Amino acid sequence: MRIVLLGGLRVDHEGRAVTVSGTMQLAVLFRLAVDAGVSVSYRAIAEDVWGLDTPENSKAALQSIVSRLRAQLPDGAIESTAGGYRLSVLRHDVDALAFTDLVDEASAAAQSAGTGTGTGSAAGTAAGTHEEPATLALRALALWSGEPWIPSPNFDWFVRDLARDHSRAVELRGTRRSGGARTPERRDAALPAQLTSLVGRERELAMIAEQLQGNRLVTIIGTGGAGKTRLALETATRRENALLVELAPVGPSEVTAAVLTATGRELRTAETTGESSRTRILESLSGRDVLLVLDNCEHVIDTAAALSQDLLSALPRLRILATSREPLGVPGEAFVALGSLSHPADGEIGSSTTADLASFAAVQLFGQRALSARGRMLEGDEVVLAARICSRLDGLPLAIELAAAKLRTMEPGEILTGLDDRFTLLTGGYRTGIPRHQTLKAMIDWSWSLLGDDERRALLGLSVYPAGVGVGEARSLAAALGLPDVSAFDSLVDRSLLQRSRGRYRELETIREYGIERAMADGSVAGARSAQAHYMMHRAGEFDRMLRGPGILEAVSWFDDEEDNLASALRHAVALPLPDVLVRLTIVSLWYWVLRDRNEEAATWLRTASEAAATVEGDEARILSLMSPLLQNFTGNENDDFDTARMIGRLHELLEPLRAVELGAGSHELMQLIGPSLLAFAEVAEDPDWIAAVRLPRGEDLGLDTWPTAMLHVMRAGAAQNRGAVDELGVESETALRLLAEVGDRWGSALAERMRAEWLTLKGRLAEALELADSSAATMRTIASATDFAREQGLSIQLLWRLGRVDEARARVDRSVAETDAGGDPRAILQAQLNALVLDVSLRDASSAGIRVTKIDELVAHSRLPRQISAILETAKAALARELGDFEAAERHLRSAAESSLSSRDQPIIGSVAIGAGMLALARGDVATAVRAADFATSVIGAFDATHPDLIAIGEAAEHAGIGRPRTGVPERPNAVDLLGSLLGPA
Repeated sequence: MRIVLLGGLRVDHEGRAVTVSGTMQLAVLFRLAVDAGVSVSYRAIAEDVWGLDTPENSKAALQSIVSRLRAQLPDGAIESTAGGYRLSVLRHDVDALAFTDLVDEASAAAQSAGTGTGTGSAAGTAAGTHEEPATLALRALALWSGEPWIPSPNFDWFVRDLARDHSRAVELRGTRRSGGARTPERRDAALPAQLTSLVGRERELAMIAEQLQGNRLVTIIGTGGAGKTRLALETATRRENALLVELAPVGPSEVTAAVLTATGRELRTAETTGESSRTRILESLSGRDVLLVLDNCEHVIDTAAALSQDLLSALPRLRILATSREPLGVPGEAFVALGSLSHPADGEIGSSTTADLASFAAVQLFGQRALSARGRMLEGDEVVLAARICSRLDGLPLAIELAAAKLRTMEPGEILTGLDDRFTLLTGGYRTGIPRHQTLKAMIDWSWSLLGDDERRALLGLSVYPAGVGVGEARSLAAALGLPDVSAFDSLVDRSLLQRSRGRYRELETIREYGIERAMADGSVAGARSAQAHYMMHRAGEFDRMLRGPGILEAVSWFDDEEDNLASALRHAVALPLPDVLVRLTIVSLWYWVLRDRNEEAATWLRTASEAAATVEGDEARILSLMSPLLQNFTGNENDDFDTARMIGRLHELLEPLRAVELGAGSHELMQLIGPSLLAFAEVAEDPDWIAAVRLPRGEDLGLDTWPTAMLHVMRAGAAQNRGAVDELGVESETALRLLAEVGDRWGSALAERMRAEWLTLKGRLAEALELADSSAATMRTIASATDFAREQGLSIQLLWRLGRVDEARARVDRSVAETDAGGDPRAILQAQLNALVLDVSLRDASSAGIRVTKIDELVAHSRLPRQISAILETAKAALARELGDFEAAERHLRSAAESSLSSRDQPIIGSVAIGAGMLALARGDVATAVRAADFATSVIGAFDATHPDLIAIGEAAEHAGIGRPRTGVPERPNAVDLLGSLLGPA
């Protein structure tokens, strides 16, 4: 596939035009094309495609857009990666990228010719081809067929970048070598020549140049070690009459003298006659186009600001480029923020290729300095280690340089391990560097020395918040830290010690670890961690209540954003220890974990908190403590294999202790639900058919709050369905829906809608059932996990099939499969594929079903499925084998399905296996056994499912054979194990 962006958009594949339509599809295609062949994260795509209007669930929105885009492009054009997407084309297949690469090669070749050495990989390539800079520039210009096409103004940066490259190409077009060399670019004698190449700052350099075009004072702002001085010097060398004023070694009273010294060294001042330093500076610079570089202003910020304003007012042709960790605060000041070098997120390193990792600027810098330190490039797994080092160091250039220098005596793996104590490891920088750049700690010490008391309190306080703090949360946290307002946070942003992005204040990991080390040194770290745990407990409690009402989306968003802070608080509560905080924080986080399918996280902290709860007073803690023996072998993983007998025995032992617990209205709503539920199961623990025997209480009778009362009705509906009490299912689901509407719980309502839809299905009211099933799925899309959402769609797809709306059912399946494939969650992919397989076999589409089975078998090859899922899958495989005429294989699959369904004790699943057995008997010509299977299914399900096409088929065959249709009444429930086995015949 080839993409043309210059002079208008054109996409072609194998010589044929490819039409791409849709505003959002075009925007996503463009964003992936400008990073062709490289994985682009969901966040990066969303920020460019939507800008400030990013939707609430941008990942889901992107998945939908990419699904539609994939349908328009050749197969495999867009690959899903860990956390993003990749356009499967090479850079030279995108004309704009080929253009910029040629311009880079031309620039590198020109520099190589001037210095005798190349810089960077592009220079090496150009030198290797021996092509003239002018030749490379002409090749680039030959690709320029017009202004670049962009899908929206959000991508105007692309136009600016290419305009600069175009200007550079035109400039280089006239460059010719003479005798194998060319005259170097002019460099002012007093500007120090750089000893190393600049890596990964091309965009910032262009931004500085652009800002200087329209502004007379530009300040490069960034944290210590970000490379502000290096960038300022690189800018200065590209301009005429640039002066460098090094302010690092001077105090406030010496700033003017430092500027005067620079002007005297750099410009002729023999004719100056002014008496004062100020007058002499003005006379030196008057009438000249000069760029004055004021480097390292932060410790003399007031003096530097006053002098800058004075000089700019008096000298209209002067421009000033300042570097500082905070703004000068002068009218008309423009800024270029200098952040970290691009580096991979820790979570995406394991799934990225070494080529992908090596494309990040931070890894390139580490690799170049590694070559300098030990004389060889990074190889193989060393690239992965380098990526992890760069990620741990936040992509901070100075820290990366200090780490790479250690390669003289250490291996990359040893450096990575040593970063656990980074301030001890990263010492011994270049001897010629300024003292605060000799070690990582000295660099941050310098910034610390410039802070006021409130700023120091804010920095230390935030250091125990790994996820930072939301802007909306900042006022509350400031009060908790004893700060008068949020101004200290903003001040730290100005001083480049705190980042404000995407609605959060965050400290770089290096700054955060520095804060923790400071707190440990003065003995305050335990207090800070205790305060953090208490704060998160109180805030989580406030948002937990919102999870069960109309504010659920806001609450889920808060918990999502604060997930790392919550985990940190829980760890602090264990380590300090703070058992009361651990118990309460676990309780108020539990419902969030349930909603977001964080089962393993919930299991881990429930086990830990339940052990600690024995020392905490109150009935809520008592409930948690009683749960401890039930949680011993519970990991939250779907592959958990419980010893049911042992679990039931433990539950029975809790009968009397549970009866002694009194949790009424006003206590935590979830504990109001858990307590009576555990007691109900404990009361029937010794009944062999305890799942069918359980009778959950009514919350109204216990005096519970509305939400736990409603959820008990949802659970009662589920229990009724499982024992075939269909009328009770209808009553309980209706009551649950009414109560949940009162409290405004959208997730609970979706669950009740699902139960109600299943009742309506059994009553033959399919259109009403579909409406509720769709409503339930729509809610789950915005709140629950991708797996839960895919699972919810299964009922809607089956209802569409029953209603004869086959095209719509197929469209739902295709959309679900595309979205889950794009999302990359294996469990969601499996559920979507399973939904698709069930539809395929229902439609007797053996070809498509066979492809689905192969895909599913690949997904589950190395895992054990939950019993219900296994039963559904084996029943579908049996239907496929039956359709293909392989009755023996169909019987094997049904026996496996029967075993899984019976061990799960899930009656509706057992009923579906029985229907599958009936259809196999029918295919074999045994109509009587098919009728017995249908009757068995009816008895298990609790109603005759009159709209089920398979039951209709069995009924018609029975009538044709003259043996009577299956019974529509509910016969007495038989022994499921014996009868289901007899339906399949002897093994």
